Amino acid sequence: MKFLVAAALGCVLGLPAHAQGVIAQRNLSSAMVKNMLVAAVEFCQQKGMSASIAILDRSGAVCGSFRDEGAAPHTLELSQRKAYTALTFRMPSADFAKRALSDPQRAPQQNLTGVIALGGELPIKIGDEVIGAISVSGTAGGAVVGSNDVACGQAGIERVADRLR
Repeated sequence: MKFLVAAALGCVLGLPAHAQGVIAQRNLSSAMVKNMLVAAVEFCQQKGMSASIAILDRSGAVCGSFRDEGAAPHTLELSQRKAYTALTFRMPSADFAKRALSDPQRAPQQNLTGVIALGGELPIKIGDEVIGAISVSGTAGGAVVGSNDVACGQAGIERVADRLR
């Protein structure tokens, strides 16, 4: 019996620190979210575009959203779903859409609740760690579908880039 307790204790003590209890995680502050929203809205408006923007935290909860008065009602839901896709798969949604189309084994992933295979969202990262996602919807695409959406979202990330280190 003592051997089993010692073996179990040895296994637990051998676990990495993050597997033993409290986990420290970096998250978006409300000030960063506000700054990203304002930057994305300003960028879109300067280009003459009305859009909806959603920012999700690392757990997928909406921590900020905005629908410009000229944006269609459905764009707010699309921005949230696209951001969720970028967060869940830790890649721009356009990359996820390409992967879903080119790999039949991954195609069913686009049927998950909250996921949508459209371009226009970006994961928010510190190094390789994804701490959230920003998405814009409703900017009329440009040469590449979703490219204006991405540009607006990128403007939001760039506004706080110095704090994402």
